Amino acid sequence: MDTVTESEMAIELEMAKKVKRAESLVIKEVITISPDSTVKYATELMQKHNISGLPVVQGEHLVGILTGRDVRFADASLLTSDVMTKKVITAPADTNIEGAKEILHKHRVEKLPLIDKEGRLKGLMTIKDILQRGRFPNAARDENGQLLCGAAVSPFDLRRAKKLSEVADILVIDVAHFHC
Repeated sequence: MDTVTESEMAIELEMAKKVKRAESLVIKEVITISPDSTVKYATELMQKHNISGLPVVQGEHLVGILTGRDVRFADASLLTSDVMTKKVITAPADTNIEGAKEILHKHRVEKLPLIDKEGRLKGLMTIKDILQRGRFPNAARDENGQLLCGAAVSPFDLRRAKKLSEVADILVIDVAHFHC
């Protein structure tokens, strides 16, 4: 529909972001948590974004990782720092898919945070995304390996078009009445 605004617009932007995240080889906009957050908040964040783990960052620096296993039976009032894995298996930010597969297999982990030389989190690769990519090798993807995403806009809603153009790869002008 081309006449969506306000909260509905926010939902549409979120949906476009979900498409872009769905099969990312490298997740660039990583959802993270701080070490002083509670297990309750971490669980809510994982449920909200339908993810099974969160890199733990202090500032921009990776200090741990929190997975569903860490929080499953933990007291909800505990802090992330109390239950997170502190010795995190990481890889350089420029790691390719083959290198990631080797590291993931060698260490039997499912999430691989990508960091720069200073230990700042730059991205995340997951076994789920690697396997999903193998299932649909001919899917249309952008230069970052993310699924292409399109959205419809009204010819009269420049604000919406500008917002969606930040996420979507293509915008289509949707006109229900040809005289418009």
